[in-house]
Amino acid sequence: MPASPFNVLADLFSKVMTGSLTDDMVGITGADRKVKDSTDIVVKISHVIGVCFMLYTITSVTILVEFYLIPEVFKQPTTIMTMKIVCGIVAFHLTSNWLLCMFTRTDYRQVNRLTKLPSKQWKDCKSCDNYQPPRAYHCPMCNKCILKRDHHCFFIAGCVGFNNQKYFVVMTYYGVISAALGLVIIGSYLNTQYHAMFSRAGWYHYILPVPLYDWYYGTCNHWMLYMIFTFYLTTVCLVASVWFLLIQTMCVIYGQTMYEFQKDIEKYHVGTAGQRIDSVFGDGCIMTFLFPSPWKQNIGDGINWKTLRSMPKHV
Repeated sequence: MPASPFNVLADLFSKVMTGSLTDDMVGITGADRKVKDSTDIVVKISHVIGVCFMLYTITSVTILVEFYLIPEVFKQPTTIMTMKIVCGIVAFHLTSNWLLCMFTRTDYRQVNRLTKLPSKQWKDCKSCDNYQPPRAYHCPMCNKCILKRDHHCFFIAGCVGFNNQKYFVVMTYYGVISAALGLVIIGSYLNTQYHAMFSRAGWYHYILPVPLYDWYYGTCNHWMLYMIFTFYLTTVCLVASVWFLLIQTMCVIYGQTMYEFQKDIEKYHVGTAGQRIDSVFGDGCIMTFLFPSPWKQNIGDGINWKTLRSMPKHV
């Protein structure tokens, strides 16, 4: 029994998401091409949704916390000013690194096709009709070969790779701090203005769908319902930021990308842990966390890697 168009599209999109759809799409025609075009549209829509989600979350939570919640939660003028400065600095770092991560190119650009493989670690990319340097892989969503490809991120509408991984790591770091601050401030406001979170009679009012029930019967107004929604949104952002920060930290320390881990490709040996960190952040990685540093260069060019700890199992 032939598969339905929905199942075909879902399977194709699943391959795109995992990065396993690369050379298979070369030379396709007819119905498969239409499915591929439909998948491209879905990917583009996903990019728009991801970027708009980031823009809305950063903007709405920052404005809400800075201009309304901090004066409501903290009564002392000195404390209010301090919290505004701290939250403003965190929001600045989060936004700037998100934009740098999104607009920094990390694809491999080769104008003329090479006549032969420079070394045995290079691979032939049929999609780009060119050769890939070590650790570069073709992303079907970007339709480019990405240097040291880590993963495709819909929140930046592109791939995380050699040139922008440091911005992604710093973005997740400040994402954890900003979400934690927002969660504490929003929770403190709700705790006094809505129901006490940790009281016997108040905690269940925060569990869905009880807030919707309270809103429907008039015991919870539109503003409080929006605050509860923002509380849940901030919680999701905190969990996601912690998850990605932990994964990226392990990848940087062990010198392995998320793509290499998923594809069971062994780690590339690039020296000590300190040298692996410098390969991502450049000399003096602390400065990258203290201030956005687009002028700081990574160690290396993302094309030439000295040695391999072992050959990749999948080529």
